[in-house]
Amino acid sequence: MKIATHVLIALGLCLLSGNTLVLGQTCRSQNPNDYERDNYVVQSVSIESDETIFARAVTSVPGLISQLQVQAGRLFSKADLAASERAIIASSGYIDEPTIYVPSVKTIFDNCNAGARQVRVVFQVSYLSAPVKAASGVPTTYERFQAPSTPRTHRGSALGRLGSIFKLEPFVGFTGSENIAGAGLTVNPNNCVFQRLSAQGGGSASTALGSASLEGDRLFESAALRALTWRAGYEYSKFPSEDDLGLKKGTGFLQFFASSKSFGSQEFVLRYGASVEGGNRQTNLVDALVPAGDVASAGYKSIKTYIGASWRLGSHYFKSSYGLQAGGTNEQSVVADKPVDFLKHVFDAAYKVRFFPWDNKPLSLEAQFTAGRINRRGVLPVAEQFFGGNVDENFIAGSDWQIRTAPFIRSFSGKRLIVSDSLVPLGGEHFVSFNTTLSATFWSKPAIPKDARAEIPVAFDILENHPKAKFIRDALTTMFTVETKSYREQIATVDSAGIDNALLSLQQLLKSIPPAGLQPATRALRRKCLADIEVSLGLVKSFKEKIVFENGKFVTTNADARPELLELVSETMNEDTGAKDDGFLLLIVKRLTGMIDQHDPALDAVSPDLVRHRDSMQVLYDTNKLKFDTFERDGLPIAQTNAMNFIRDLHSQIDRIGRELNIVSVGPVFMFDAARLNTENQRSGFRYGVGAGLGVEFFGLQLTGGYSWNPNRRLGEPRGAAVFSFNVNELFR
Repeated sequence: MKIATHVLIALGLCLLSGNTLVLGQTCRSQNPNDYERDNYVVQSVSIESDETIFARAVTSVPGLISQLQVQAGRLFSKADLAASERAIIASSGYIDEPTIYVPSVKTIFDNCNAGARQVRVVFQVSYLSAPVKAASGVPTTYERFQAPSTPRTHRGSALGRLGSIFKLEPFVGFTGSENIAGAGLTVNPNNCVFQRLSAQGGGSASTALGSASLEGDRLFESAALRALTWRAGYEYSKFPSEDDLGLKKGTGFLQFFASSKSFGSQEFVLRYGASVEGGNRQTNLVDALVPAGDVASAGYKSIKTYIGASWRLGSHYFKSSYGLQAGGTNEQSVVADKPVDFLKHVFDAAYKVRFFPWDNKPLSLEAQFTAGRINRRGVLPVAEQFFGGNVDENFIAGSDWQIRTAPFIRSFSGKRLIVSDSLVPLGGEHFVSFNTTLSATFWSKPAIPKDARAEIPVAFDILENHPKAKFIRDALTTMFTVETKSYREQIATVDSAGIDNALLSLQQLLKSIPPAGLQPATRALRRKCLADIEVSLGLVKSFKEKIVFENGKFVTTNADARPELLELVSETMNEDTGAKDDGFLLLIVKRLTGMIDQHDPALDAVSPDLVRHRDSMQVLYDTNKLKFDTFERDGLPIAQTNAMNFIRDLHSQIDRIGRELNIVSVGPVFMFDAARLNTENQRSGFRYGVGAGLGVEFFGLQLTGGYSWNPNRRLGEPRGAAVFSFNVNELFR
């Protein structure tokens, strides 16, 4: 959804502040285009707010009004309106430590006088309140697809414009064997195929890495393919294993990653991915030192694919994946000469639970099991073997879906777990590893005070039931409206082009009739009919802008086209007079009927055409009125139900944040790892890691530092390794 949870939280916070909007008498049309197009003059300007905050922020309301671009006596202009709204927002902000009050402005048009072309402009000010020290953003997990945000347009300096295109991000990594520092650059070229150009580079005395890729993604409506990401590029890496063994990789790739929609209350999501790769796999060894069937350095080509799934049961989170790699080299093997030299299989499963025996003091348990096997069919590059350690290696580099592809053990530095009984320090051909992490919290400072949390149920009762919160409920209903099946079948299939052509044809006919020869009553009906046609053409134009088709398939955003269709076909209440008005199409039919019934001699020549147009407009009215009524009967209740369910889900989310989100929390962390790495001829047995550390969390950002010991240390193996990890706690689920 384009209006996602973040927006709804803002709406909820608005209610938490106890603020409501001032609603006044309004005109039938609230579209500023209508008043600019028809050359309305501003009758008067006023600013309304029932906020005491507004009275504190603005010392003189008349003085503020006198500074606005919209002024009484001037022609109405949308540009003046936008400038005035910005001026009000800039002048009415207020900070009262520890709370900041952020204003928002809604413009209302009332006291419309169509004859004199005058309108009164009312700026209604409301406030969103939030703690000054509140979190600036909401943590998200990398395993949720995030559509790329549209770069913000910067006006002014060249540096500001560059900031909307280029994004530079430094990074630092540390293990016992690799200390990396570097930076990444993201460029947004706004290309229809590739939306981003990403590049990274970094290294240290023993390590180097670099990559460059073009990336794009797209969201779909289907259940099986909800999100698709594609990448093309090149990456290089150089990592040490043992002191006398260095591993180097250079890879060109073309990748595709996809995910399904979330099914059911368990949020079951399927993941798919594939990568076509080519390049080289190198070491600093010579072939004479490696076992038969292995090759120290060789050209490389492979196809990788995976399928995975994630789901939840309450606070329990599960994921599992299977990856398959078919790889080949440019070397001829004494064993076989086949296009596929090796097959690599990887299975990865994980479990996580986070529960709260005491508010804001969580206990977390994470467990993960990974196994892999290489089936030789020809030669095997040494760099493609399994090496273990305390650095995660993803099955397909660059994928948002993480599949561990090597034994993970925190008592060994990255890639330092090898088959230790072999003559040459090489990797393994099959492995298993099991990892658990238990963390607790002994002290925390909640982000939302306990007293404020007690007000959450009251605020959501207002959101669900209070009359002045109806505009929020209506906005949410609109958001869900365009996703209903009935909307696509009824509203989106309205023949707007047919209505447009019929109106233009009728307009041309009426303009061809000289008004001077008509009877006064007929002349008045003609003038009113032309005015109705002009308004209808504007409504149809707006409708067409909201209903978009691509390759014959309906595409839309949260912009709802029903208001325009309502004006065209449905009986509405005139807020100025209190009477009910017909939709414009029916109004035109009635005007034409009145002209025909006048039997004006000046219309004898065009009377058959008027009858034909009247009947055509009647058919358009009947057809589209039926579509609108069908949606009101079938689709609107579904959208309203979904909106209320979403409000209740939001209530649950904010309640969870109140219990779980801390400004800061501190607690111990306990770690246990077991991993076994073997070849067909070497059995090295299980290696273990037992560790402890300290975890600190800032607004959902989890930092863990500690040490993992190697309890059954062998000759040449380390005593242990330092452990440092960074994670993001997913509060929104």
